[in-house]
This record gives sequence, structure tokens and C-alpha cells, in this order.
Amino acid sequence: MIQKHLTKMKSTTTTSKEFLIGALILICSVLPYIHDAIPRETQSGISGYSSLRVFLYITLINVFGMIGWLIAYSEAKGKRYRFVMIVPIINIMYQLFIYILNLKKTSFNDLNLKFLITFIISLLVFLFYFLRKIKKNKQSV
Repeated sequence: MIQKHLTKMKSTTTTSKEFLIGALILICSVLPYIHDAIPRETQSGISGYSSLRVFLYITLINVFGMIGWLIAYSEAKGKRYRFVMIVPIINIMYQLFIYILNLKKTSFNDLNLKFLITFIISLLVFLFYFLRKIKKNKQSV
């Protein structure tokens, strides 16, 4: 009797978890299309965009991409290449920062600064990974 009850509770928990994951996947899959639910506007938009729809489209398409990279990063636990995935995540977060704070027409959005920031972050992540690996190898010897 107790075993049957525990099995039923475990089954309910698994079903709830599967439902939650399915709902999150469904929500993520419609992120790029949420802007279509907003009626067309003639007034000025938000954060320097021509309309709220344009702002939502650009922002949510980047959030959609970032979610994909975050999932890939979390699924790559224990893989040697995992550290490289930090770079696109940081790039997308930086771009979202530019979009949300309306910094598109500033030097923060110039190609030179973006390239420099990406290069520096990539180099730091790369160095951190290999220095940590070398330190770990020295400790194990």
C-alpha cells in the first residue's frame, strides 16, 4: 500500500515536471512572435524604436537566442568545450543591454567596441580555463 502511494506521488511529480518543462518550451518557442499580438501603433515607440512591436521583436528574438545558448551551456556540464559557450551568452546579454537602454546610437554599439569587448572577454575566458586546467593538473601530480 505504501509502495503504491509512493509510486503515485513520484508519477505525479514527474508529470508536473514534464508539464512545466513543456510549458516553458512552448513559451520560449513563441517569444519571437509575441510582437504580432500587439496592435499596430502610430505613436512613437519605446526605447528609441519606431514602435513597441519593433522593440519587442528585436528584444525577444535575442532573449530566444540567449535561452538556447543557456540551455546548451547547462547541458554541456563536464564537456571540455563548455567554457566557449560563455562568449555568445555574454555577447547576447551585451546586445540586450544596448537595446533596452537605447544605446544604439552611441559608441557602445560601434563595431570596434563590440569586437574589442568580445575579444577581451573571449581571451579572459580562454585563459581562465587553461590556467585552471594547468593548476588542476599540477595539484593532481
